[in-house]
Amino acid sequence: MTRSKSVWRKILDEKLGAIEQSTTMQTKDAGDRLDALANRIDAGLAQGHQKLHDSLAKHAIDVVRAFSDGGKQTTAALDAKLKELDETIIARSGTLAQTLSERAREINDTLGDRADEIAGTLDTRIGAFRNQCRSSAQSCFNRNRRARKARCRNDQRARAEINETLAAARRNSTPPCTHALAILGRR
Repeated sequence: MTRSKSVWRKILDEKLGAIEQSTTMQTKDAGDRLDALANRIDAGLAQGHQKLHDSLAKHAIDVVRAFSDGGKQTTAALDAKLKELDETIIARSGTLAQTLSERAREINDTLGDRADEIAGTLDTRIGAFRNQCRSSAQSCFNRNRRARKARCRNDQRARAEINETLAAARRNSTPPCTHALAILGRR
C-alpha cells in the first residue's frame, strides 16, 4: 500500500500541476484580455475627450466672434447717437445762452432799481437797531451799577449791625452767637 499511496500521490501531484498550469494560463489569458479591453476603453475615452475639447474650443471661438461683432456694432451705434446728441446740444446751447443773457439783463435792470431802495432802508434800520442796542446796553449797565451799590450798602449795614451786636454781647456777657442770630432773624 505504500507503493500505491505514492503512486496515488504522484498522480495527484501531476493532476494538480496540470490544473495549476491550466489555471495559470487561463488567468494570464483573462488578464491579457482585460488589459486589452482597458486599453481600448482608455483609447475610446481619450478620443471622446479630444472630440469634446475640440468642439468646446470651436464653440468658444464662435461665442467670442459673436461678442466681438456685437460690441463693434454697439460701439458704432453709440458713436452715431453721441454725434447726433452733440449736434443737438450745440444747437440748443447757443439759443439758451442768448435767452439767458436777455433774462439776466432784465433781472439786473429790475433788481438795480430795487437794490438802491433796499440799501437805503437797510441803512436806516441798521442805524435804528444800533441806537436801540446802545440804549439797552447803557440801561443794563446803569441797573447793574445801582444794584451793586445797593448790595454794597446792605453789606456795610449788616457788618455794622454784626459788629454792634458783638460789642453789645461783650458788654452784656451774652453769648454773641445767640444775640447775632436774633438780629439776623429780624431781617
